[in-house]
Amino acid sequence: MLRPPTAARQPSRHLPVPDAFPSSPRPTYSHELCRITSPRILCRAVYPNRKSIRLPNYDYSHPGMYFVTICTHQREPILGTIDAGYMIPTDAGKLVEQTWHALPNRFPNLKTDKFTLMPNHVHAILFLHNPTSSPNPGGASPAPTTRTSLSAVVCAFKSQSAIAVNKIRMAPNQPVWQRNYFEHIIRTPQSLDDLRRYIQENPGRWPTDEENPRRVDPPHVRRRPSPFSS
Repeated sequence: MLRPPTAARQPSRHLPVPDAFPSSPRPTYSHELCRITSPRILCRAVYPNRKSIRLPNYDYSHPGMYFVTICTHQREPILGTIDAGYMIPTDAGKLVEQTWHALPNRFPNLKTDKFTLMPNHVHAILFLHNPTSSPNPGGASPAPTTRTSLSAVVCAFKSQSAIAVNKIRMAPNQPVWQRNYFEHIIRTPQSLDDLRRYIQENPGRWPTDEENPRRVDPPHVRRRPSPFSS
């Protein structure tokens, strides 16, 4: 007797925030790394132009895990240098990293996860959860709170870090970041693990990084322009 096929189990669309975010004190060098497809390479096949790289009709204030990549203006390596797989940040890079880690102070429903600073871009994972109601001193019921969107977080990060960087560069109102940014919605635990590893190992991949202006491709590889180029 033939049995009907069993329906495949669908992965959860949204992940709960993890309790802890393990980190490794030692970067991995490029010759030790397994090959990981950059999420930004996958993005190019779906979003060939830079007019819109957001999913249509998706609410980016929805609680969930997000991966973001933010590049400097014209990919200028103002954030630091890579030496033997280690990222050595400039003063500007240190301010950028401090700004990122301070974002939860401004957005109570934001929790930051993995973050890495690169010479001309940053990678980060963040979690947005439902805001908690704040007490209303004038009434018995709590005051409603609004959800924070991913774009609001990125906009605040760009604005605050650009002001700090331009202050030490003594160059007010100069662009620090490119106008757009890349995001990826993390839907499965495996995707979260892969992206954490990709972020952690990214300094060791700098010689072949898509955003490295001095990257040397093999002769048979045709380099494609970055979707974040101005």
